[in-house]
Amino acid sequence: MLSDLFLGTNTMAERAHIESREKRLGKFRHLKGRILLVEDNRTNQIIIKGLLEAYPDLRLEIASHGREAVTMVRKHPGRYDLILMDIQMPIMDGYEAARLIRLEDPNVPIVALTANALSENVEKTLQCGMNDHLNKPIEVEKFYRMIHHYLGEVQRGEIFPPKKTIYGKGEGVPLPKFQKISTEKALPHFGGNRRLYRKILEQFLKNYRRIEWEGHSLQEVERIAHTLKGLSANIGALTLSRCAADLQKSPEDEMLRKALNDELSAVLEELQRELMSSGITVDTQTKDYSIEAGKTNYGGKEEDPRRRKPKILPGRKAELFKVLNRYARKRRSRQCRQVLQEFHNYRLDARDKALIERLENLVEHRDYEEILKLIETKNRQ
Repeated sequence: MLSDLFLGTNTMAERAHIESREKRLGKFRHLKGRILLVEDNRTNQIIIKGLLEAYPDLRLEIASHGREAVTMVRKHPGRYDLILMDIQMPIMDGYEAARLIRLEDPNVPIVALTANALSENVEKTLQCGMNDHLNKPIEVEKFYRMIHHYLGEVQRGEIFPPKKTIYGKGEGVPLPKFQKISTEKALPHFGGNRRLYRKILEQFLKNYRRIEWEGHSLQEVERIAHTLKGLSANIGALTLSRCAADLQKSPEDEMLRKALNDELSAVLEELQRELMSSGITVDTQTKDYSIEAGKTNYGGKEEDPRRRKPKILPGRKAELFKVLNRYARKRRSRQCRQVLQEFHNYRLDARDKALIERLENLVEHRDYEEILKLIETKNRQ
Protein backbone atom coordinates (compact mmCIF):
# COMPACT_ATOMS: atom_id res chain seq x y z
CA MET A 1 0.00 0.00 0.00
CA LEU A 2 2.84 2.36 0.89
CA SER A 3 4.66 1.50 -2.34
CA ASP A 4 1.47 2.12 -4.30
CA LEU A 5 1.25 5.55 -2.76
CA PHE A 6 4.78 6.53 -3.79
CA LEU A 7 4.43 4.92 -7.23
CA GLY A 8 1.22 6.85 -7.82
CA THR A 9 -0.85 3.71 -8.46
CA ASN A 10 -3.40 4.31 -5.68
CA THR A 11 -6.99 4.62 -6.80
CA MET A 12 -8.94 7.85 -7.02
CA ALA A 13 -10.94 6.80 -3.93
CA GLU A 14 -7.72 6.21 -1.97
CA ARG A 15 -6.30 9.57 -3.02
CA ALA A 16 -9.54 11.29 -2.02
CA HIS A 17 -9.41 9.59 1.38
CA ILE A 18 -5.79 10.66 1.94
CA GLU A 19 -6.49 14.24 0.89
CA SER A 20 -9.56 14.40 3.14
CA ARG A 21 -7.62 13.06 6.12
CA GLU A 22 -4.74 15.51 5.60
CA LYS A 23 -7.21 18.36 5.27
CA ARG A 24 -8.88 17.43 8.55
CA LEU A 25 -5.56 17.12 10.38
CA GLY A 26 -4.40 20.45 9.00
CA LYS A 27 -7.69 22.04 10.01
CA PHE A 28 -7.19 20.71 13.54
CA ARG A 29 -3.65 21.99 13.87
CA HIS A 30 -4.51 25.43 12.50
CA LEU A 31 -7.73 26.01 14.37
CA LYS A 32 -7.72 29.67 15.38
CA GLY A 33 -9.53 31.74 17.97
CA ARG A 34 -9.26 33.33 21.40
CA ILE A 35 -10.52 31.54 24.51
CA LEU A 36 -11.23 33.10 27.89
CA LEU A 37 -10.77 30.61 30.73
CA VAL A 38 -12.50 31.67 33.95
CA GLU A 39 -10.99 29.51 36.69
CA ASP A 40 -9.73 30.38 40.18
CA ASN A 41 -7.63 27.26 40.74
CA ARG A 42 -4.10 27.48 39.36
CA THR A 43 -3.75 23.73 38.89
CA ASN A 44 -6.88 23.59 36.73
CA GLN A 45 -5.51 26.50 34.72
CA ILE A 46 -2.33 24.53 34.06
CA ILE A 47 -4.30 21.46 32.95
CA ILE A 48 -6.44 23.43 30.48
CA LYS A 49 -3.39 25.25 29.14
CA GLY A 50 -1.56 21.97 28.63
CA LEU A 51 -4.48 20.40 26.76
CA LEU A 52 -4.87 23.45 24.51
CA GLU A 53 -1.28 23.15 23.32
CA ALA A 54 -2.69 20.73 20.74
CA TYR A 55 -3.89 23.91 18.98
CA PRO A 56 -0.79 26.05 18.26
CA ASP A 57 -2.79 28.95 16.78
CA LEU A 58 -5.25 29.37 19.64
CA ARG A 59 -4.85 32.16 22.18
CA LEU A 60 -5.79 31.70 25.83
CA GLU A 61 -6.54 34.43 28.36
CA ILE A 62 -7.34 33.75 32.00
CA ALA A 63 -9.62 35.35 34.57
CA SER A 64 -9.31 34.11 38.14
CA HIS A 65 -12.93 34.82 39.12
CA GLY A 66 -16.24 35.83 37.58
CA ARG A 67 -15.96 39.55 38.21
CA GLU A 68 -12.61 39.72 36.43
CA ALA A 69 -14.12 37.84 33.47
CA VAL A 70 -17.02 40.30 33.22
CA THR A 71 -14.57 43.21 33.29
CA MET A 72 -12.45 41.66 30.53
CA VAL A 73 -15.51 41.07 28.30
CA ARG A 74 -16.72 44.63 28.85
CA LYS A 75 -13.28 46.06 28.16
CA HIS A 76 -12.81 44.04 24.95
CA PRO A 77 -16.22 43.57 23.26
CA GLY A 78 -16.20 40.82 20.65
CA ARG A 79 -12.66 39.73 21.58
CA TYR A 80 -13.44 36.18 22.69
CA ASP A 81 -14.60 33.28 20.52
CA LEU A 82 -15.27 30.91 23.43
CA ILE A 83 -15.52 31.19 27.22
CA LEU A 84 -14.77 28.24 29.52
CA MET A 85 -16.47 29.02 32.84
CA ASP A 86 -15.78 27.42 36.21
CA ILE A 87 -18.80 27.54 38.52
CA GLN A 88 -17.62 27.71 42.14
CA MET A 89 -15.26 30.68 42.48
CA PRO A 90 -14.64 33.39 45.08
CA ILE A 91 -15.77 37.02 44.58
CA MET A 92 -18.25 36.09 41.80
CA ASP A 93 -19.35 32.59 40.79
CA GLY A 94 -19.83 31.31 37.25
CA TYR A 95 -23.61 31.61 37.27
CA GLU A 96 -23.63 35.34 37.99
CA ALA A 97 -20.70 35.95 35.63
CA ALA A 98 -22.53 34.19 32.76
CA ARG A 99 -25.68 36.26 33.36
CA LEU A 100 -23.71 39.52 33.23
CA ILE A 101 -21.65 38.47 30.20
CA ARG A 102 -24.84 37.63 28.33
CA LEU A 103 -25.93 41.27 28.77
CA GLU A 104 -22.69 42.35 27.06
CA ASP A 105 -22.44 39.64 24.41
CA PRO A 106 -25.49 37.51 23.56
CA ASN A 107 -23.59 35.33 21.08
CA VAL A 108 -20.25 34.23 22.55
CA PRO A 109 -20.41 30.50 23.46
CA ILE A 110 -20.04 29.85 27.21
CA VAL A 111 -19.21 26.32 28.38
CA ALA A 112 -19.50 25.48 32.08
CA LEU A 113 -16.70 23.51 33.74
CA THR A 114 -18.18 21.82 36.79
CA ALA A 115 -17.65 18.85 39.08
CA ASN A 116 -21.39 18.89 39.82
CA ALA A 117 -22.93 16.91 36.97
CA LEU A 118 -26.41 16.60 38.49
CA SER A 119 -29.25 17.48 36.13
CA GLU A 120 -30.34 20.45 38.25
CA ASN A 121 -26.83 21.93 38.09
CA VAL A 122 -26.72 21.50 34.33
CA GLU A 123 -30.16 23.10 34.01
CA LYS A 124 -29.02 26.06 36.11
CA THR A 125 -26.06 26.67 33.79
CA LEU A 126 -28.44 26.79 30.82
CA GLN A 127 -30.78 29.18 32.62
CA CYS A 128 -27.85 31.53 33.22
CA GLY A 129 -27.15 31.72 29.50
CA MET A 130 -24.43 29.09 29.12
CA ASN A 131 -24.48 26.94 26.00
CA ASP A 132 -23.03 23.69 27.26
CA HIS A 133 -21.11 22.03 30.07
CA LEU A 134 -18.11 19.76 30.65
CA ASN A 135 -17.67 17.64 33.75
CA LYS A 136 -14.58 17.73 35.93
CA PRO A 137 -12.30 15.88 35.80
CA ILE A 138 -12.35 16.63 32.10
CA GLU A 139 -12.72 13.80 29.59
CA VAL A 140 -10.14 14.73 27.00
CA GLU A 141 -11.95 13.61 23.86
CA LYS A 142 -15.14 15.46 24.93
CA PHE A 143 -13.05 18.54 25.68
CA TYR A 144 -11.46 18.60 22.23
CA ARG A 145 -14.76 17.83 20.52
CA MET A 146 -16.32 20.77 22.37
CA ILE A 147 -13.50 23.11 21.34
CA HIS A 148 -13.86 21.99 17.73
CA HIS A 149 -17.65 22.27 17.84
CA TYR A 150 -17.56 25.95 18.78
CA LEU A 151 -14.41 27.05 16.94
CA GLY A 152 -14.40 24.82 13.87
CA GLU A 153 -16.24 21.94 12.27
CA VAL A 154 -16.84 18.39 13.46
CA GLN A 155 -17.09 15.59 10.94
CA ARG A 156 -18.94 12.44 11.87
CA GLY A 157 -16.67 9.76 13.27
CA GLU A 158 -13.72 12.13 13.70
CA ILE A 159 -11.50 11.35 16.70
CA PHE A 160 -10.18 14.11 18.92
CA PRO A 161 -7.40 14.91 19.16
CA PRO A 162 -5.32 13.34 16.37
CA LYS A 163 -2.90 11.30 18.46
CA LYS A 164 0.27 12.92 17.22
CA THR A 165 -0.85 16.34 18.49
CA ILE A 166 -0.63 15.43 22.17
CA TYR A 167 -0.59 11.69 22.94
CA GLY A 168 2.83 10.37 23.79
CA LYS A 169 4.26 13.71 24.90
CA GLY A 170 6.83 13.07 27.58
CA GLU A 171 7.08 9.36 26.81
CA GLY A 172 10.45 9.24 28.59
CA VAL A 173 9.19 11.05 31.68
CA PRO A 174 9.46 8.72 34.71
CA LEU A 175 6.34 8.11 36.78
CA PRO A 176 6.52 6.22 40.09
CA LYS A 177 4.22 3.38 41.04
CA PHE A 178 1.87 4.69 43.70
CA GLN A 179 -0.44 2.96 46.14
CA LYS A 180 -2.73 5.93 46.78
CA ILE A 181 -2.73 7.24 43.21
CA SER A 182 -3.81 5.47 40.02
CA THR A 183 -1.71 6.77 37.13
CA GLU A 184 -3.72 4.49 34.84
CA LYS A 185 -6.93 6.33 35.75
CA ALA A 186 -5.28 9.75 35.70
CA LEU A 187 -3.35 9.81 32.42
CA PRO A 188 -6.45 9.88 30.17
CA HIS A 189 -7.41 13.18 31.83
CA PHE A 190 -4.17 14.61 30.43
CA GLY A 191 -4.45 13.11 26.97
CA GLY A 192 -1.68 10.65 27.86
CA ASN A 193 0.74 13.58 28.31
CA ARG A 194 3.07 12.28 31.02
CA ARG A 195 5.00 15.53 31.25
CA LEU A 196 1.85 17.52 31.98
CA TYR A 197 0.68 14.88 34.46
CA ARG A 198 3.97 14.94 36.34
CA LYS A 199 3.81 18.72 36.47
CA ILE A 200 0.36 18.54 38.08
CA LEU A 201 1.58 15.99 40.64
CA GLU A 202 4.39 18.38 41.56
CA GLN A 203 1.93 21.26 41.73
CA PHE A 204 -0.41 19.29 43.99
CA LEU A 205 2.43 18.41 46.34
CA LYS A 206 3.63 22.01 46.43
CA ASN A 207 0.22 23.56 47.09
CA TYR A 208 -1.53 21.25 49.52
CA ARG A 209 -1.09 20.50 53.18
CA ARG A 210 -3.26 19.36 56.08
CA ILE A 211 -6.28 21.66 56.20
CA GLU A 212 -7.11 23.55 59.39
CA TRP A 213 -10.91 23.71 59.44
CA GLU A 214 -11.27 26.03 62.42
CA GLY A 215 -12.55 29.45 61.38
CA HIS A 216 -14.05 28.24 58.08
CA SER A 217 -17.73 28.75 57.42
CA LEU A 218 -19.73 25.76 56.16
CA GLN A 219 -19.86 27.40 52.74
CA GLU A 220 -16.07 27.71 52.70
CA VAL A 221 -15.63 24.07 53.79
CA GLU A 222 -17.97 23.01 51.00
CA ARG A 223 -16.00 25.03 48.43
CA ILE A 224 -12.64 23.64 49.59
CA ALA A 225 -14.02 20.10 49.42
CA HIS A 226 -15.49 20.77 45.97
CA THR A 227 -12.14 21.97 44.63
CA LEU A 228 -10.19 19.11 46.20
CA LYS A 229 -12.70 16.57 44.86
CA GLY A 230 -11.98 17.56 41.26
CA LEU A 231 -8.22 17.97 41.62
CA SER A 232 -7.70 14.66 43.40
CA ALA A 233 -9.79 12.85 40.78
CA ASN A 234 -7.63 14.47 38.09
CA ILE A 235 -4.39 13.11 39.57
CA GLY A 236 -5.91 9.67 40.23
CA ALA A 237 -6.23 9.97 44.04
CA LEU A 238 -9.67 8.37 43.94
CA THR A 239 -10.11 7.65 47.66
CA LEU A 240 -9.21 11.25 48.46
CA SER A 241 -11.70 12.42 45.85
CA ARG A 242 -14.45 10.33 47.48
CA CYS A 243 -13.58 11.74 50.92
CA ALA A 244 -13.86 15.25 49.50
CA ALA A 245 -17.18 14.43 47.84
CA ASP A 246 -18.57 13.10 51.14
CA LEU A 247 -17.47 16.24 52.98
CA GLN A 248 -18.95 18.49 50.30
CA LYS A 249 -22.34 16.90 50.99
CA SER A 250 -21.98 17.20 54.80
CA PRO A 251 -19.51 20.05 55.49
CA GLU A 252 -20.42 20.17 59.19
CA ASP A 253 -19.34 16.55 59.85
CA GLU A 254 -16.16 16.52 61.98
CA MET A 255 -15.46 12.85 61.25
CA LEU A 256 -15.54 13.50 57.50
CA ARG A 257 -13.17 16.45 57.93
CA LYS A 258 -10.72 14.22 59.81
CA ALA A 259 -11.06 11.44 57.23
CA LEU A 260 -10.27 13.87 54.41
CA ASN A 261 -7.23 15.26 56.22
CA ASP A 262 -5.92 11.78 57.02
CA GLU A 263 -6.24 10.67 53.38
CA LEU A 264 -4.75 13.96 52.12
CA SER A 265 -1.74 13.53 54.43
CA ALA A 266 -1.24 9.96 53.20
CA VAL A 267 -1.36 11.06 49.55
CA LEU A 268 1.08 13.93 50.13
CA GLU A 269 3.51 11.70 52.04
CA GLU A 270 3.50 9.15 49.24
CA LEU A 271 3.95 11.83 46.59
CA GLN A 272 6.90 13.31 48.45
CA ARG A 273 8.52 9.91 49.00
CA GLU A 274 7.97 8.44 45.54
CA LEU A 275 8.81 11.55 43.52
CA MET A 276 12.09 11.98 45.41
CA SER A 277 13.00 8.29 45.14
CA SER A 278 12.40 8.49 41.38
CA GLY A 279 14.83 11.36 41.09
CA ILE A 280 12.07 13.92 40.43
CA THR A 281 12.43 17.27 42.14
CA VAL A 282 9.55 19.66 42.63
CA ASP A 283 10.72 22.66 40.64
CA THR A 284 8.77 25.85 41.35
CA GLN A 285 10.71 27.71 38.66
CA THR A 286 9.83 25.52 35.65
CA LYS A 287 8.29 27.24 32.66
CA ASP A 288 6.70 24.28 30.82
CA TYR A 289 3.19 24.92 32.06
CA SER A 290 3.51 28.14 34.04
CA ILE A 291 0.46 30.39 34.05
CA GLU A 292 0.45 34.14 33.93
CA ALA A 293 -2.99 35.44 34.83
CA GLY A 294 -4.37 37.43 31.95
CA LYS A 295 -2.62 36.26 28.78
CA THR A 296 -1.05 33.03 27.61
CA ASN A 297 0.39 32.53 24.14
CA TYR A 298 0.89 29.44 21.99
CA GLY A 299 3.08 28.86 18.99
CA GLY A 300 5.72 31.37 20.11
CA LYS A 301 3.77 34.40 18.87
CA GLU A 302 4.11 37.54 20.94
CA GLU A 303 1.17 39.71 21.97
CA ASP A 304 1.19 43.41 21.10
CA PRO A 305 3.87 44.96 23.42
CA ARG A 306 1.48 47.83 24.14
CA ARG A 307 -0.76 45.36 25.97
CA ARG A 308 1.99 44.00 28.19
CA LYS A 309 1.57 44.45 31.90
CA PRO A 310 3.83 47.00 33.59
CA LYS A 311 6.70 45.69 35.69
CA ILE A 312 5.99 46.03 39.39
CA LEU A 313 8.16 48.66 41.09
CA PRO A 314 9.83 47.88 44.46
CA GLY A 315 7.83 50.57 46.25
CA ARG A 316 4.50 49.28 44.96
CA LYS A 317 5.42 45.70 45.82
CA ALA A 318 6.39 46.70 49.37
CA GLU A 319 3.13 48.62 49.75
CA LEU A 320 1.02 45.64 48.67
CA PHE A 321 2.83 43.26 51.03
CA LYS A 322 2.31 45.77 53.87
CA VAL A 323 -1.44 45.85 53.20
CA LEU A 324 -1.54 42.06 52.90
CA ASN A 325 0.26 41.75 56.23
CA ARG A 326 -2.35 43.99 57.88
CA TYR A 327 -5.31 42.03 56.54
CA ALA A 328 -3.70 38.67 57.36
CA ARG A 329 -3.30 39.77 60.99
CA LYS A 330 -7.01 40.61 61.02
CA ARG A 331 -7.79 37.26 59.33
CA ARG A 332 -9.67 38.98 56.50
CA SER A 333 -9.66 36.43 53.69
CA ARG A 334 -11.65 38.47 51.16
CA GLN A 335 -9.36 41.49 51.48
CA CYS A 336 -6.29 39.24 51.31
CA ARG A 337 -7.56 37.79 48.02
CA GLN A 338 -8.13 41.27 46.63
CA VAL A 339 -4.58 42.36 47.50
CA LEU A 340 -3.09 39.23 45.93
CA GLN A 341 -5.25 39.75 42.84
CA GLU A 342 -3.68 43.20 42.50
CA PHE A 343 -0.27 41.55 41.98
CA HIS A 344 -1.63 39.95 38.79
CA ASN A 345 -1.90 43.39 37.21
CA TYR A 346 1.91 43.50 37.02
CA ARG A 347 4.70 41.47 35.42
CA LEU A 348 6.39 39.41 38.12
CA ASP A 349 9.59 37.41 38.09
CA ALA A 350 9.46 33.64 38.61
CA ARG A 351 10.21 33.86 42.33
CA ASP A 352 7.46 36.40 43.00
CA LYS A 353 4.98 34.40 40.89
CA ALA A 354 5.67 31.30 42.98
CA LEU A 355 5.32 33.31 46.20
CA ILE A 356 1.99 34.87 45.18
CA GLU A 357 0.68 31.46 44.12
CA ARG A 358 1.72 30.03 47.49
CA LEU A 359 0.07 32.90 49.38
CA GLU A 360 -3.15 32.49 47.38
CA ASN A 361 -3.27 28.84 48.37
CA LEU A 362 -2.65 29.69 52.04
CA VAL A 363 -5.46 32.26 51.98
CA GLU A 364 -7.73 29.58 50.51
CA HIS A 365 -6.91 27.40 53.54
CA ARG A 366 -7.00 30.32 56.03
CA ASP A 367 -3.44 29.57 57.20
CA TYR A 368 -2.74 33.11 58.40
CA GLU A 369 0.25 32.18 60.55
CA GLU A 370 2.09 30.77 57.55
CA ILE A 371 1.10 33.82 55.46
CA LEU A 372 2.64 36.15 58.05
CA LYS A 373 5.80 34.01 58.19
CA LEU A 374 6.22 34.17 54.41
CA ILE A 375 5.72 37.95 54.36
CA GLU A 376 8.26 38.36 57.18
CA THR A 377 10.78 36.19 55.31
CA LYS A 378 10.15 38.23 52.13
CA ASN A 379 10.71 41.50 53.99
CA ARG A 380 14.05 40.29 55.34
CA GLN A 381 15.39 39.48 51.86
